[in-house]
Amino acid sequence: MMHSSGTIGTLCNIYDKIYTPETSKYYQYIELANIGNSGEINGVKSVLGEELPSRARRLVKSGDVVVSSIEGSLESCAIITEEYDKALCSTGFYVIDSDNYNSETLLVLLKSSAIQSLLKRGCSGTILTNITKDEFLNIPLPFVDKTIQMEVKSKIQETYALRNKSKQLLEYAKQAVEMAIDVNEKGATEWLNSKISELTRNL
Repeated sequence: MMHSSGTIGTLCNIYDKIYTPETSKYYQYIELANIGNSGEINGVKSVLGEELPSRARRLVKSGDVVVSSIEGSLESCAIITEEYDKALCSTGFYVIDSDNYNSETLLVLLKSSAIQSLLKRGCSGTILTNITKDEFLNIPLPFVDKTIQMEVKSKIQETYALRNKSKQLLEYAKQAVEMAIDVNEKGATEWLNSKISELTRNL
């Protein structure tokens, strides 16, 4: 049983101000489909302001946590990393941060089975059900010791670093194949091995 320390409304800050994009400026636009199962953000496209959909009205910053408000995808939560600072996301997300939890701990709490169960219970509507702002803000959150929070932060950041290195390794592998075709296989193999060595040096 979870012992509540407060609620999302009392322990977190919510950012739901409507942002009007500039028509001639490009923005990274984060949609529901860009949120992975582990809280990663992938496949974000840059879209011209005048071509953005009307739901692209939330400006996010590094450290924010975005949470889907739509039933069936409530587990779609993610931390906004430096890469997506000043991006836009859909109004289908709630955007929050907290002075009581670091972003990584907040993400883990929101994706936990206990909080997910409460979010689902709070959904209402007829056709497209979602959790309202009032219901969302009333979701209870537990106390988490600062030492544990730092451990959670360290582990999540380590996971993100490994994921980024995996992506980079895939790109290097693609380049090595092209190099082997265009130049020579031996040179491509040596180049790829050097890049793998660089990536794994600090693991």
